[in-house]
Amino acid sequence: MASSTLPSNDALINIGTHSLALYIHGPQPRTSKEPVVLFVSGVASDALNWQAVVRLLPRSLRSYTYDRSGYRNSESSPVVPSAENVAIELSLLIEKAPIPNPLIIVGHSWAGVIIHEFISLKGTSQIAGLVLVDANHETAPLVIDVDEPILWNVIAAGVEPYAAWGVEAERKLTREDGMHSKLQKRPINTS
Repeated sequence: MASSTLPSNDALINIGTHSLALYIHGPQPRTSKEPVVLFVSGVASDALNWQAVVRLLPRSLRSYTYDRSGYRNSESSPVVPSAENVAIELSLLIEKAPIPNPLIIVGHSWAGVIIHEFISLKGTSQIAGLVLVDANHETAPLVIDVDEPILWNVIAAGVEPYAAWGVEAERKLTREDGMHSKLQKRPINTS
């Protein structure tokens, strides 16, 4: 559910059909030619996923995170959340905010698909750089077999993925980031 108020340096941006929460980090760029960083989250993720990364950026760098439609402080979209529709909403967010500076876009997971759609829609004229972190491609569902027996054997064996990946030991998130609960062990339904 969307909040009607955000901290003073953040904004609810009306994109025409609904509003998206935009979080602004760092000082205003000195010129309109100075690149800024725009973080795009993966599926089932909001802007909080980037908090540790934002905290580690130079304080002199302007960056933005946002909640996609229906997440945390953003309103729900009246359209189906396809990659194309999410890319259109991202484009409108950039336009309405406005964010005129060259963009260094950083995306994780499903954001790879969103960013690909965004580039197909808007071209590369505003893009200064692109960082894809473990990004998905449109064909990922075609090659990932969720019925793969070894996958379910690992899950049934109780392997804790965060411990196996070293996330708990290496994480940079703090309790203040609100992400510690996502790192706690959760039961997995295998039925």
